[in-house]
Amino acid sequence: IDQKTLRVTKRRDVWRIDSRIGGEFQLDNDYYANNPWDRGHLARRTSAAWGDGREAQIASDETFYFSNSALQHANFNQDEWLALEDWTAALTLASNDKVSVFSGPVWFDHPRSITPQGRRTALIPSAFFKVVCFINQQEKLDVRAFLMTQDAEALADKATRKLFDHQTYQVSVMDIEDLTGLIFSDIVAAANPLFFTASDTTRSRLNISH
Repeated sequence: IDQKTLRVTKRRDVWRIDSRIGGEFQLDNDYYANNPWDRGHLARRTSAAWGDGREAQIASDETFYFSNSALQHANFNQDEWLALEDWTAALTLASNDKVSVFSGPVWFDHPRSITPQGRRTALIPSAFFKVVCFINQQEKLDVRAFLMTQDAEALADKATRKLFDHQTYQVSVMDIEDLTGLIFSDIVAAANPLFFTASDTTRSRLNISH
């Protein structure tokens, strides 16, 4: 995200299959129709819309691939997850106003599933992670990592955004690596201080010692 050149763009909202990946690896509109599950952007449309006017609009349009969407419950997508996206886009800690963001789904041992009529069953992500990287005011790499679960509490309503505290969801990069199998660069993990964890239970579950 180049915060200096973010632009207001038109929301075209035309979702497409990404032919570079293949339709068999993507969930189309059948999985999002007539149910509470949103086509949750992993790379946010408004955060991608930066550059000159034309570049920003093209980038905005290019977020509407099904390969960039995930099954997010409306009460989660439009509440907790949106609040974290807003916090990321408005981040004031970057000395050069540039922020790099990694986002993706996480599946725990017993995920929900959805089976549209005549279609194969798809697993619904149990949680989503976001890793936010930037150069801080001391001109050093700084990293924040977050994990948000799609649990009963998150799905209950859309009221959490009003009281949102991003630190509640902060975890370490190593926790995300353990949960997803992804491997970030060593410099990303090393630049990831963990200032807060919600409770002793969370600390124990995620094996956080600092």
